[in-house]
Amino acid sequence: MIESNFHTPQRQSLVGIIVIFLNILQKNIRSFLPLIIVMAVNFEADDLLKTIIMVVCFVIVLIAYAFLDYWNFTFYIDESNQEFRLNKGIFNKSKTSINLGKIQQVSLNQNLIQKIFNVFEVKIDSAGSEETEVVIKAVSQNQVFLLKEQLLAFEHLRLTNLEAAPDFAKAEIGGNFGQKLLTIKLITLFKVGITSNYIKSI
Repeated sequence: MIESNFHTPQRQSLVGIIVIFLNILQKNIRSFLPLIIVMAVNFEADDLLKTIIMVVCFVIVLIAYAFLDYWNFTFYIDESNQEFRLNKGIFNKSKTSINLGKIQQVSLNQNLIQKIFNVFEVKIDSAGSEETEVVIKAVSQNQVFLLKEQLLAFEHLRLTNLEAAPDFAKAEIGGNFGQKLLTIKLITLFKVGITSNYIKSI
């Protein structure tokens, strides 16, 4: 049976550690590509052992970072407050709360790495925000559609309430159509018009 309880803090899929590691690795390779090329051109056989040690240490640091990023990244649906909550951060902790009624779109994406490990990236957009507020890098295929369904359940409820609202609004507004907001006599308008024209001519 598929676990679908998102009302308690959840972590990403366990393979998310690998996904996070590979994403960080490729970003670092792109950032340091010029330096890597220079080192490769000037490489000497005597530097082989030193290079291997440096690479191994670098990989260990990235693996440790990926694990800590995975471990400190939790998310859940707070049903009592009707919010989606996300906690993340290794050194600088951050907490994000989104009102479930304001969630407008939940996007599911896969890059090459995510396809290999059969996980999805989840992006959550809410009303009043121009940027994507939440990005979850690795949610398993078994979980991702259930998560999307539960996140959008409140949006569907909101839209249903909006569809029912116009009749109620018309009834409220319609009761005021017969009321006079302000009564002005014709002679008063005539006097105001003459006075205004007189002032402009001075």
